[in-house]
Amino acid sequence: MPAIAYCNGEFLKCLPEIRLYATRIWWVNCMCWLFPAEKEAHAAGLIDTFIYQTKRVLDHVSPILKGINKVFRGRVVRPHFDYSEFHFDPDKPNDKFRFCKISREDVGKYHPQTMWVYNTMVAPVLKEGHILGWDPERMPDAAGGSVPDWITAERAGARSVHEVYAKSHALIHMARPDQTENLPRVGFEAMATGTILICDKRGGWTDQIVDGKTGWLCDSNREFVYKASRCAFDQNERRQMAEDARARLETFWGANAAQNSWDEFFSSEP
Repeated sequence: MPAIAYCNGEFLKCLPEIRLYATRIWWVNCMCWLFPAEKEAHAAGLIDTFIYQTKRVLDHVSPILKGINKVFRGRVVRPHFDYSEFHFDPDKPNDKFRFCKISREDVGKYHPQTMWVYNTMVAPVLKEGHILGWDPERMPDAAGGSVPDWITAERAGARSVHEVYAKSHALIHMARPDQTENLPRVGFEAMATGTILICDKRGGWTDQIVDGKTGWLCDSNREFVYKASRCAFDQNERRQMAEDARARLETFWGANAAQNSWDEFFSSEP
């Protein structure tokens, strides 16, 4: 039978032995870059098909993989996000403008002007922020300063993301300029909960967000300030964006879209 694995380092280690028994090897990389072990396996001809979640990432890695081994087959299969565990609420309380940032405790997830943007953006009511994924030792240098008293900053996993999304009007994520996302899970979670995405205009955010319709894409610090402020002031636009984002999630990353994509993959594989 075919063997398939998702970003599994142990699978790559065991590929020579697995190859003895599997009719086909399908490898799914969920990142934007190639693992060293993945390159080694491809050089040895151990992977039959490389599967990626977006054409953008496949186009990026294909020249590298073809340079390693000219016998290369790459495919895109649409992933599925199960949004049933998330409550959709486009009408969150407006007594404050609440936003969040959720990520791993990785300095690459923080732009050096993060705190400048949070402090500079304006709202018709008091602002309130919540950060999950904050290391008090490392993050102040990465994010451009300490956390103001109106932002709660906690370690990753300190509380349920459901609790944070339930109160947040927007997820404002600015990463280090050299950081590129694939398809961020937090993007799907925000779309599922009615939390507006205000994110970097690069990487997987550009697949998830239709700028000005299902969220905001920003390519400068000042653009983050403007679009976050606009999101805070215009409740009607915010509500429509939340509904459009949820519809986009269901259309492109729901179970039916994923099943159709996998059906096409299986029917076309040798």
